[in-house]
Amino acid sequence: MRRNQTALLVLLLFTLVLSGCMSIAGVGTETETFSVTVEVQSDTGSAVPGVTVYEGDSVIGVTNSPGVLEVRGLTRSTTYQVEKLNWTFNPDSQPIRATSSTVTFTGVEATDTYSAVIRVQDVDRNPVPNVSIARGGFTLGATDDTGTFTISGLVDPEVVFPIKSGWAFFPEEIQISRTNNNVLFTGQETEFTFDVVVEVRDGAGAGINNVLVYSGDRQLARTGNDGLATVRALTGPTNLRVERAGWVFTPDSVVATEDTPTVFFTGLREIDFFDVSVRVVDIFGDPVNRVSFSVDGNIVAFTDSDGEVVLRNFSEPKTIVPSKEDWRFDPPSLLVNEDTGFVEFEAIPIAPSFDVLIRAEDEQGQPIPGVSLFIGETVVGITDSQGEAAVVDLKESTVIRPAKSSWTFNPEHFQVTQNTGSFTFTGAKEYQLQVAVLDELGNPIPSTELYLDSILKKATDSDGYALLTGLTGPQELRPQKAGWNFDPVFENVDSTTQLSSFVGTPRPDSFTVTVNVLDGDIGGSGIFGVSVFVDGALAGMTGTDGSVDVRGLLGTPTITVAKDGWQFQPASVQVDKTFMEVNFTPAVQ
Repeated sequence: MRRNQTALLVLLLFTLVLSGCMSIAGVGTETETFSVTVEVQSDTGSAVPGVTVYEGDSVIGVTNSPGVLEVRGLTRSTTYQVEKLNWTFNPDSQPIRATSSTVTFTGVEATDTYSAVIRVQDVDRNPVPNVSIARGGFTLGATDDTGTFTISGLVDPEVVFPIKSGWAFFPEEIQISRTNNNVLFTGQETEFTFDVVVEVRDGAGAGINNVLVYSGDRQLARTGNDGLATVRALTGPTNLRVERAGWVFTPDSVVATEDTPTVFFTGLREIDFFDVSVRVVDIFGDPVNRVSFSVDGNIVAFTDSDGEVVLRNFSEPKTIVPSKEDWRFDPPSLLVNEDTGFVEFEAIPIAPSFDVLIRAEDEQGQPIPGVSLFIGETVVGITDSQGEAAVVDLKESTVIRPAKSSWTFNPEHFQVTQNTGSFTFTGAKEYQLQVAVLDELGNPIPSTELYLDSILKKATDSDGYALLTGLTGPQELRPQKAGWNFDPVFENVDSTTQLSSFVGTPRPDSFTVTVNVLDGDIGGSGIFGVSVFVDGALAGMTGTDGSVDVRGLLGTPTITVAKDGWQFQPASVQVDKTFMEVNFTPAVQ
């Protein structure tokens, strides 16, 4: 009932202000300010320095060596987000209010990241520089003179899209991942584009930051501290909507056109939050650190060296569950609500424990610092400058797994016992390799299989390129495709090799067929960007004239063509040496 009354009062005040029935004049006020301490710690309880704190798109500051950032002079409630390359944080954002003296984020360092290469070219396959590459509402950077932009330190699949005023791109967006980490956008200049400013304010007229702007399910922008966001390079009427957790907005959506330079949304907060302070002690009353607390099955925080933690930003009653290996708790779980305030759990050990010294070194016996040691999915130690880490409170037959980005280890894991004492993992540094396979005319040879030490690793894409990742040690790289010979036949690669190039020539017993994809049977114009397949494997794409030469054919292969949103006739053509060319046209719908 209290929340409904508050919402009604805000709406009433907003209505009065808009109608001109309320005015305040001649009254001097002094704005009250407040301060907040942002603390960032790892899941092992250690400080995390170098974490960037954001308010919308604006940088507030960076945590210092104790993992702390002091923010003073705040005048209103807001929301902070944190970010550091190769780290994930829980929660990823938190509301900041006058009652929030301290907010805590818990981070986990990613040990298995990947990079992605984004390439942008025009319809004539020329590179397009200065194209902004965006992820969600954030611009990551822009393509260089070669039309290339590289994103590093990625953990999960991400959807990226290109933006450049006066240009349209195909496809509009691509999901990159570990297995799709070299992608291509094709751009074409358009006659007209326009930008739209999205303005989001609360009932009192203050801007609402960190509001996400969507068109359908695609996130286009995010509002800053002033409640403004710019959606760029629209090519026609676009239905826009906004979202932010804990808020409702009116109207539900707005159609932006070239005649609406600014669109407006009004937000009303719908959720109140509360915090719960927790302390965990053992049977002697001593604090117990590194006790995790889960809500809805997800770990949200860990107790510190004093056995204490504040669980923040509950919007409704929730059950909190403590957990630590080899311990049980009384009570085993507890339902908390806005009246709880403070709770205490008693931790009771359930098994004896022992310690083990773990070492990590390379193949030359040199120490490897920064190796994370896992038990299950939990980091229990990180090797120091000497390549050593003490893993404590272990139980019999515990399995320890080492991990560090761009490294592999032998053995992959080890089962320790009370008699282990110490154990050494040997690491080898990984590297990645760009491979180019082109014919003697400089045209790409797609679907060329690449073998490393006789094991199929990957195939080249439509541009004749492939990025091989996770490589270790010297290996033999060999390209292979039916109907083609390659020079060199193979190449020995190692961590010093950055690019390996092969030139392919059709075998003497092979033949070539010209594939034409036209918009009509007689005198038709060519259709650009149609994928051509030979026996199901990509063999090339049509150029601006709608044609492509498919070389290196053997026997009686079957040719098919495909393009998103199109159907062609005939469905397929089986060719042999007697064929000079084959024609495809759009199927009649």
